[in-house]
Order: sequence, then structure tokens, then C-alpha cells
Amino acid sequence: KQQHALYKHHIQPHIGSRKVRAIAPESIGEILNSLADKGYASATRLHVYVVLRKMFADAIELFQILGTNPVHKKMRPRLSQKEARYLNLEQLKTLLTFVREKPYGLAIWLSSYLGLRVGEVQALRWEDVDLQTGVVHIRRTYSKHDCMFREYPKGRKQHSHRVPGELLFFL
Repeated sequence: KQQHALYKHHIQPHIGSRKVRAIAPESIGEILNSLADKGYASATRLHVYVVLRKMFADAIELFQILGTNPVHKKMRPRLSQKEARYLNLEQLKTLLTFVREKPYGLAIWLSSYLGLRVGEVQALRWEDVDLQTGVVHIRRTYSKHDCMFREYPKGRKQHSHRVPGELLFFL
């Protein structure tokens, strides 16, 4: 649905009435430049680029209409890189205090103190937590893509973390 909407709103008005063989790289550049001129985000321009690239790849590979793709890789819009925003120490303390008694508070504590991924927290069992030695063993993960638990974490390497005193007390 999204690809169809991108075609209908951004591609069809420019090249929809032309024959496929009459479309040159300049026409593709015009489409992408018009999106930039209209103030569309670089992500939207990238989505339009991907739809165009796929359309013409299909014209070449599936239908043998074209010999070369007019959508060149060098035309690919670049996404601007944003630096990740993190909580400072005071904000983190406020968050941990707020979620302490909430249903998923423990998950947030584990993620914050140990740097665990969401799937690793979801796959934890009490047998993975050694309260005597203060160690948590990461042996599996939950894959939301496959909707299943995997018997190994990301990278297929099990790992362990020492539990800080405050988290150990909370556990």
C-alpha cells in the first residue's frame, strides 16, 4: 500500500504517461529533485528512490523491456545521521524510581544496569540469575521477527554480567 501511494503521488505525475524506454536518468533526477524542492524528508525521497529502482529492475529482469536501469545508485538520497539521545544520570535515576513498582519496572532496571537488549530481558529465567554470586547469564533471546525464543543471544554467544548491588537488592 505504501509503495502504491508513493507511486501515485510522486512518480506517476512525472513519468506515468511515458513509455518505459523513454525514461532516462534525467527524468529520475527530476522526480527526486522535485521532492527535495517541495521539502520532503530525505527518508521519503529514499523510499521513492527504492520504488523507482525496483520498478525498473523488474522491467529489466522480469519483462526484458530495458537493458539498463535509469535509476543509478549514485542518485540514492542520503539520510542525515542523528546522534542518539541518551538519558543523563539524573534522568535515569528519575526513570528507575518511577518504574520501580510498575509491571515492567524490573525489565527497565535490567536493561539500564546491564545493557541488555529487549529480547534478552524477555528470555531471562530465574535460573539465569545467580543471586549468591551476583551474576546474570544471558543464554537466549526472544526474536520478535520470528515470534519465538532462540536458545542463543545475538551473535550466538552466551555471556554473563555482574549485577551491581542496587540491582541485586532489587532482584
